[in-house]
Amino acid sequence: IACSRPPWPTQPQPQVAAMAAEGAQAPGAAEEGAEGSAAADPNGRKLQLRRPIARTIRRTDDGLPMMSYAVPQSLYGTTIMMPILVRTDTWQEWFRWKGMCYVWMVVNYAMQVIFVVGVRLITIGMYLDVRTKPDDCNELNPAMMAIGLTACVVALMTDIQETFDIHVLLSRYIPTVESSTVLKWKEEDGELKLESGGYSWHAKVMLYLFVLLPKLVLALVMMGWSLIFLRMSESDADIIKDATALVFIIETDEAIFSFFSLPEVRVVMDAVPEFEFQHKVHGPWTRPAIQFAKFLLVVGIVLFAGTRLHTCGTTGNETFTEWFLFSSF
Repeated sequence: IACSRPPWPTQPQPQVAAMAAEGAQAPGAAEEGAEGSAAADPNGRKLQLRRPIARTIRRTDDGLPMMSYAVPQSLYGTTIMMPILVRTDTWQEWFRWKGMCYVWMVVNYAMQVIFVVGVRLITIGMYLDVRTKPDDCNELNPAMMAIGLTACVVALMTDIQETFDIHVLLSRYIPTVESSTVLKWKEEDGELKLESGGYSWHAKVMLYLFVLLPKLVLALVMMGWSLIFLRMSESDADIIKDATALVFIIETDEAIFSFFSLPEVRVVMDAVPEFEFQHKVHGPWTRPAIQFAKFLLVVGIVLFAGTRLHTCGTTGNETFTEWFLFSSF
């Protein structure tokens, strides 16, 4: 299988953490086959892109498929990982590899906050219109409303799940060291194993406060306002338009990452070795049960929104709706 990727930068570049360990093979880009994949960087080093397929699908002692944690290919994953993936010696290198990640994160937060506040104000206006002009509402298709609510809830829950995955990555797999240093891998039994490096505890606290916490708060607040926003739709066509707009707002960070981030940054992020799952799974049905639990959670949220929230043309729980819309929070 041939993989086509952007070339490595031709300008002098800082040392990539995956290539820092003496004798270690660093991830890169090129061709891939049954025995894995390899390429050469501008300095002639051999770069390992993927683990061999046979190792990727190997199983644990319990017969369950081996799992691993991969760094999210997103704006949040880049902002968290780039400071410990690349060592920079000048401010130009710092801005190229790390500073631009912070700039796009600030742009993302500004856009999403404006979107979220706008959704709240629009929803309040729609709610007041529904209360004063109930005759303007049409009979809505319950199935269409359920699909719109489900699409919005799944998108938001996916965003929350990514936050949890990054939390697990930070707390369990990235070492806590005295002073933040770039990660270094070494080759062991044909695989790259993390040897040294990590974040200091105060650096992790800063990441939680300024990256993960705002991401989680925005998702939770958006969950409530978007459900009421959809329930205020006046027609089936409005449901489709409103649900599409909400999903677009939720996925703004992915669009910013794909369009604005540097190609070499995306290459480095894609080449970071995966972290082996370190915790035992109890029983072969644990993972399927978790997935069904997620489905039931989404169904429960949709049923709550469909039966308890005030909507255009029907009567729901006005007390809850008004408290959420008009509270200072």
